[in-house]
Amino acid sequence: MKVYESGNFNEGHSAYERPGKRVLVGKRFSYAGCEWMVPAVYCCKNRLIVDVVKLIPGEALAHFAGQWYERLKEDPAGEGLTKEERLLAEAENPLRSFPSFQVSINGKKAESRGWCGTGWQRVWKQEGLYAYQNEAQELEEAYGLSGEAGWYCHRVRFLWPDGKREAVRELSLTVKAGREEYPCGCRFTAGPGCGAFEETFRHPAAGTVHRIRILSCEARALPEHTFHGHPGMGGQRMVFPRSYQALRYTVDPELSGGDVLRVLDADDADSPAAEAGGENTGVAAVGVILTGSPHACHPGSGDGASVREAASALHFEPVSETNWYISVSVQPYEPETVDMLIEVDKDDEDKRNAASRRSRD
Repeated sequence: MKVYESGNFNEGHSAYERPGKRVLVGKRFSYAGCEWMVPAVYCCKNRLIVDVVKLIPGEALAHFAGQWYERLKEDPAGEGLTKEERLLAEAENPLRSFPSFQVSINGKKAESRGWCGTGWQRVWKQEGLYAYQNEAQELEEAYGLSGEAGWYCHRVRFLWPDGKREAVRELSLTVKAGREEYPCGCRFTAGPGCGAFEETFRHPAAGTVHRIRILSCEARALPEHTFHGHPGMGGQRMVFPRSYQALRYTVDPELSGGDVLRVLDADDADSPAAEAGGENTGVAAVGVILTGSPHACHPGSGDGASVREAASALHFEPVSETNWYISVSVQPYEPETVDMLIEVDKDDEDKRNAASRRSRD
């Protein structure tokens, strides 16, 4: 298997680029309820490539299939699901993997240059995977993964700490699981002119009960020329929706531990449309992010509660009310660092040292 410092697994690298030198590692460790392995690293001219493989238990795949397979096999994009169902399916999908990685090479921190990933599973038939069958087969043969129920390989790129390739003797890898977002099962309707009211919801991970107090909901509109001439927004021949509703609310008690609450529109926004004589350019939707107030006390907000704001989806015409739902984003696992000792190829090291002496001479 050839691994390059740029591109994805089997494409995207330069025709003049040489593959990296493979160095076997064979490190296994447990993290976030799964077994992980670092089978090998690849020493390229400008970067170190680290393959980090997450092994997915068959039980986790079977549980997901039992919950979602029948609904998703004819609708793999989940277009028939509600936004809350889509969010839950994404959070529960064991093949969905978005961790972050840090590496120290020989005691020196290396700068990350991103990663690409691909996975495979044998529990249910998934047509979307077959586009990646060749690269999956190559990885299985290289790393002995054919007996696993499922796996996901992250190919992570790091710059050499001193700007040039070096023999890797010690490698320290830090893995941090990505955040997970879950719906709370709380839905309510609010629109301009509605009075203040309260709803309760349960934290989907911690199980704690919280109260959301709706203070107001008002109709707003973006300025007329918000998207005019904006790069990537369809040029000059597109019309964008501008009407939305802004919800003001407080939460009691506040969420703890870095958890983040979001209040979201349960319905989709209107898609941008082409002007007369223009062409649709595939801009699916745009949205509004409101930062809320940085101050704790607004009149009528309660006992020092921080007032937040949420924006509904954008529409061409004002709507009378919005269906809202609540989600919570959590950091389920703390980062974990794994140290690895790598056996250096003595012949290769001697060649490098000789080349270095010649360059000094």
